[in-house]
Amino acid sequence: MIPGLGLALGTALAAWPASWVRPPGNVHPLLAAARPLGPADPGRAMARMILALRLSPGAGARLERTLAELQDSRSPSYHHWLTPEQFGARFGPGAGDLERVTGWLRAGGFSVDAVAAGRLAITFSGTVAQVQRAFRTPIRRFALDGAVRQGNALDPAIPSALAGLVAGVVSLHDLPRPAQNAGFAAPSGHSLTPGDFRAIYNVGPLYREGIDGGGANVDAAIQAPGADRTVADGTAVAFRGAAQVGDPEAALACAWDFGDGSAGTGTACTHTYRNPGPVPLANLVIFTARDGAGAQGSDTRTITVLPAPAPGELIADGGFELGGAGWSGRGVATGDNLPQAPAHQGYTDAWFPPGTDALLRQTVCIPATAGSARLAFWLRIDTRESGPRERDCLEVKARGANGRLVTLGRWSNRDAGPGYQQERLSLDAFRGQRVELSWVASGPAGGPGTGFAVDDVSLIAR
Repeated sequence: MIPGLGLALGTALAAWPASWVRPPGNVHPLLAAARPLGPADPGRAMARMILALRLSPGAGARLERTLAELQDSRSPSYHHWLTPEQFGARFGPGAGDLERVTGWLRAGGFSVDAVAAGRLAITFSGTVAQVQRAFRTPIRRFALDGAVRQGNALDPAIPSALAGLVAGVVSLHDLPRPAQNAGFAAPSGHSLTPGDFRAIYNVGPLYREGIDGGGANVDAAIQAPGADRTVADGTAVAFRGAAQVGDPEAALACAWDFGDGSAGTGTACTHTYRNPGPVPLANLVIFTARDGAGAQGSDTRTITVLPAPAPGELIADGGFELGGAGWSGRGVATGDNLPQAPAHQGYTDAWFPPGTDALLRQTVCIPATAGSARLAFWLRIDTRESGPRERDCLEVKARGANGRLVTLGRWSNRDAGPGYQQERLSLDAFRGQRVELSWVASGPAGGPGTGFAVDDVSLIAR
């Protein structure tokens, strides 16, 4: 969030913390031990991934009783096997919860291929870039058994608002599927999916077998940066690590894998990141410390590099991925605003909450030699107003060299619709001037209200 912004959000947003969790056990153990080769192709398709869901609250105990009754000859339920649909209705998430999860997937650009009849798995497809953005995990290429494989290098993250529904993400890799992932037939002849099997029988810990704990006696930690970071193309990132071992006399060798094919040595390094592609690129940084006996420890960070600005781009941090650099204002939340305002791309946007007077602005200089100056941004309008009256509005304004404030565009609760719509405005009249651009939201306090989300702001002058 931009310093100074978001102070007037009120208690309405307090119920939706913008945080993420990483359910453990979702990195294939073979990939955890394989040699990394570098980032995967962002445009490569990733098909038929599986989102494993949790049983509905309190369903675990009821399921245990049902399983016992199915095998008890004295029970009226003896051998009255459940169909997948019956299982889902009794023990799976409700229809509203399923809609929340599938809606989040679709907002990330994925196609939802199927929802299992047992309601414990969702099959979806997308691209490497979409997976990296939505689940905040780098997809890497690995050398394994003489072949090049692809998969996630970190446990994928999910919004904390969905943590009670999502158990994990299955098969973010292209390794051959073992027999346990092919499904199996229940006595009724219906198939159970891998997500059903994993959730019902809690076999997730078994999937993590094979991690031998080697190097546990070397304590390695990345001290700087202190958390995952998103940076602009061409940014030099300073890294600092620390390591210690039980034997104070032991010598430690420290090395860095910067995640883009480059490496460094020692406890402190600086590396400059580049992104030649059109989408954000996630790089898994690994700091490793080894002693002379071969024991080792490691720590990781993810550095996400934004694409280079397009030629003629004047807006700084138009996707709000860099913490709002270049923006100022009041009453606006910039950053991760799930679930009330999912981003158009990535996971950050600017959110004008209902019932507040909010302002977001940035000043640019439009060259006099520019042939045209075009402002474009994506706008999402969510309203609970039901009448025909205009009650809440968002205006885009410009203040040029003469000091007068000009309204370029106006939208209200009457313009609400599904998802984002791209808006385009001409700034040709401001060529050769220093211009203050502002997005101003207003509306009466109280009442149902309307929220506005702005993302991917761009001003191309050339």
